[in-house]
Order: sequence, then structure tokens, then C-alpha cells
Amino acid sequence: MTGETILRTKLKWLTGLRVVVVTVFLGLFLALNTGTSGHPASRLFAALIVGTYALTIVYALALKWLNSKWDSLVAVVQVTGDLSCITSVVVSTGGIESPFTFLYPIAIITGTMVLGRNGGVAATIVAATIYATVAWP
Repeated sequence: MTGETILRTKLKWLTGLRVVVVTVFLGLFLALNTGTSGHPASRLFAALIVGTYALTIVYALALKWLNSKWDSLVAVVQVTGDLSCITSVVVSTGGIESPFTFLYPIAIITGTMVLGRNGGVAATIVAATIYATVAWP
């Protein structure tokens, strides 16, 4: 397999895994928020889940329609999009005290797995900067 084929395979796995993770979050959200659908945080969380599904569809279409020379850019966009979604969830659920801060290392790991060491370092720097910004009083 060539490097381009390996990256494309990793991106397909990442896209599929994202669907699984977001579906689990959707199930938990629906199970835990019975009767609280009018709460602003509930609406925001639901919007984030729908937005993540929409982004995943866009990523899948990009993999289908773009040739493999764009795979590195698609990978960077996916990791950046993941960090943005994670930050939205963390900010909307309590900031530094959010129970979802554990998602940042997952984005760093996926950045490393898909983009290699440099991608992991870049994802770490971006995640740490975002987290520090969220934590800053």
C-alpha cells in the first residue's frame, strides 16, 4: 500500500469511528435529557450532535469526491473540526470543570494516528492552547 492509500484508509476509519462516538453521545443525550428538552444547554448539545453528523457527512463526501492528493488537508480539517466540536461541548458543559475534557486527548491521539508525529504535536499544541483559553478566568 502506498502512503496515500494508507492515509485514505485511516481517514475512512476516523470518519466511521466519529459516527459511532456521536451516536453513543446522541443515545446518552436522549436517555439523560428526558423531559428537559427546553433547557438551553440541551438545545445546544443537540445542535452539536446534529452539526457533528453534518460534518461527518461532508468529510465522507470529500473522501469520495476528492482525489488522494487532498487527503492530508482533509485530515487536518477533520482533526481541527473535532477539536472545535470538543471545545463547544466542554464550554457548554462547564468549561474547565466539564466532564468532557477527556475528549481532548482522544483528538490528539487521532491526530497522531492519522497525521503522524507532526500531526500529533500540532493537535497537542492546538488542544492545549484551546484548553488554556477555556480555563483562563
